[in-house]
Amino acid sequence: MKKIALICITIFLLGQCGCWNKRELNDILIVQAVGIDMLKNGDFKLTYQVLKPKVLKNPSNVPSSPQQKGVWCFSSTGKTIFDAIRNATLSCNKKLFWSHNKIVVISKSLSKKGIK
Repeated sequence: MKKIALICITIFLLGQCGCWNKRELNDILIVQAVGIDMLKNGDFKLTYQVLKPKVLKNPSNVPSSPQQKGVWCFSSTGKTIFDAIRNATLSCNKKLFWSHNKIVVISKSLSKKGIK
């Protein structure tokens, strides 16, 4: 009886491991840097620098053409910073992945108003 219980427990434990929280590179945008600015009407403008995994995957680390760079920049606006991030996600159809963000640049005019 103990052998059967041990075998069952072993089978259940082996079935518990795996990649349950994986994120494919094709489904996310890896954010490297973000710039925050406030427009004259009070809206926030966020400018993102994201990686292009297909260009960086090249083994020689040299882009195939001079126009092809390893990063892509785009902007989004919103009433709040969270709203601007949500608008970026909606316009790109991909989720922003913030774990590799290295720098946040805040504009001079916004920093004078104060950061909370």
